[in-house]
Order: sequence, then structure tokens, then C-alpha cells
Amino acid sequence: MGDLISISCCGVIHYELNNAYPSKKVLINLVTILEKEVLCDSYYKFIIKDYGNILKKWREKNKFKIYEACKILDFSENTYIAWKNRIQL
Repeated sequence: MGDLISISCCGVIHYELNNAYPSKKVLINLVTILEKEVLCDSYYKFIIKDYGNILKKWREKNKFKIYEACKILDFSENTYIAWKNRIQL
């Protein structure tokens, strides 16, 4: 499986043990390889989508400043900016 999704065997084991979580790229590879829908929780569904735009639209719709949105979502402004810019943390 690791070879098919371009990660090490160790990486697969970490995913299986919930010690690590696959990136958007790995999730998309899994969906492609398995040729069926991979069960994902709401966090992974969010990561697969264009979350930067989702955050921006939500913030603008609610007329929140970045620091207000971060307080509501309970994460740092750096995380928000990285997500908005689609930077993998």
C-alpha cells in the first residue's frame, strides 16, 4: 500500500495506528487507488476541499476580522493564514 500511495511502510503503520494523519495528497491517492469512497470524518472532508476559500467566505460572510475568526475557531492566526494560503503545517 505504501508504494501505491508514495509513502513508506512506516507511514502506513502510523496511519493505521492513528499516530499520523494523511495529507490531502495521500487521501486523494487512496481514493484513486481504492477506486471507491474512503470513509473520512468531517476534518478530512474539509482538508480535501478548498478550505482556504471556505474559511475566507465564512469569515467575510460573518464580517469577522482574522483575529475574531481565530478566536471563534480556537486556532492561531498563523494557522489561519497558512490554511488560507494552503500551506501544509
